[in-house]
Amino acid sequence: MSEEWIRIIIPTRNNEKIILACLGNIFNQTYKRIKVTIIDDCSEDRTVKLIKKFYPQAEVITNQEVQGPAKNRNIAASQISENWILFLDSDAYPEKNWLSRAFPIIQKDKRIGILGGKIFYTKKSKEKRRAIQSRGGYMHISGIIGLYKTVFSGRKEYIWLPSSTFLVSKKVFNQIGGFDQNFFYLIEDNDLCWRTIIAGYKVVYNKNLISLHQHSKTAQSTFKKSRVAYLTKRNKMLMLFKNYEITSLIKYLPVITFVILLETISLDNPLAILRGNLAPFKHLKTIVKQRGEIKKYRRTKDKKIIGRLISPNLLATLKLIKADGYVKAQKSRGN
Repeated sequence: MSEEWIRIIIPTRNNEKIILACLGNIFNQTYKRIKVTIIDDCSEDRTVKLIKKFYPQAEVITNQEVQGPAKNRNIAASQISENWILFLDSDAYPEKNWLSRAFPIIQKDKRIGILGGKIFYTKKSKEKRRAIQSRGGYMHISGIIGLYKTVFSGRKEYIWLPSSTFLVSKKVFNQIGGFDQNFFYLIEDNDLCWRTIIAGYKVVYNKNLISLHQHSKTAQSTFKKSRVAYLTKRNKMLMLFKNYEITSLIKYLPVITFVILLETISLDNPLAILRGNLAPFKHLKTIVKQRGEIKKYRRTKDKKIIGRLISPNLLATLKLIKADGYVKAQKSRGN
């Protein structure tokens, strides 16, 4: 089996403290046919200087104005010719055999659109221990999202996987239009995975693909909590309004509305949360256009996708809202 070149794309912004460790990890991969592109979002520190000094073999794209991770990844992806892209966060560290293990998987199954694996928190994360961050992602029909920490025996396909470390088919990426640039930041990976499934491809989890992730290192130093709350809820609603078929959207609108009310009264930053949930109503013209584009490549009906989502059980819904999409990390064992 001949190895293909794989492009690794890393968005950065003010990451001087972590970017060298990230690149050191990447260039230590046992899979050697890699090319690295860093797209820097107007860093004001030494990020770009350090990259050019210590890793001159990496291509660096520098923005003239802040674009956000979603658009940055699209810009970098538009300039490459490789068939597969490993999207990597600047605070993520795949094990050195990650790509060597991933390549045979994508070669055997041509229906894979996105491939990811098990993610641990780093020792520098707030959890302070090697704890599971992700064994795949879940989503409630109202758009609440989160990461599985426990074992789901035999499960290989999920509704979404985190973009901190995942391998994406360039063909599929182009077909579905890449990341939604309107999202700017947050939920863009959920949306990309959902549209990959809509297009008839698989989002596959493999427990042997292991990486570490410090988690939102850039965001913590860039965005206020109220801004994160706003973007999370706005992008959640944009995703639902775009990706659901109209019959599903009408069917689940009462549940979505109920969740908006509960989120507003039970979570921190209620004004930001309410504004985020209502923001998409200002952009209905854009959403209608996007729905038309998605309809052109839709191969999977909602009837098949709904089975992967968490149903609107009241108790489960309340628990997910309280967790705000994320549950406490648990020690990892098994799958």
